[in-house]
Amino acid sequence: MSDLIVLRPPWPPLFMLGALNMLDVVFTAAVLGAGGAEANPLARMLLGVGGTGLVGVAKLAVWAAIVCLCVARPPSARLLWAMWAVVGLYVAVVANNTIVLAGT
Repeated sequence: MSDLIVLRPPWPPLFMLGALNMLDVVFTAAVLGAGGAEANPLARMLLGVGGTGLVGVAKLAVWAAIVCLCVARPPSARLLWAMWAVVGLYVAVVANNTIVLAGT
C-alpha cells in the first residue's frame, strides 16, 4: 500500500487554476491597457464582445464547472496529471504577461 495521500477532489490544482486564471485576466487587462494585444483568438473574440469583464466571467464559469465535476466524480490519475500540466501552462502565461508589463 502506498503512503501517497490523494485529495479527492484535488483542491490544490483546482485552486491554483482558479487563481492563475484570474491573474491572467488582470494581467491581460494591464497588457491591453499598455497597448499590447491578445494572442488567444477565443479571448480576443470575447474581449471584442464584452471586454475583460466577459473574459473573467467566462473563465470563472469554466473553472466553477470543473470544480463541480471534480467534486461529483474525482478525476482519474491521468486527468489529475493533465490538470497540473494546465497549471504549468498558466504559470507560463502569467509569467509572460509579467515580462511584457515589465518591458513597458
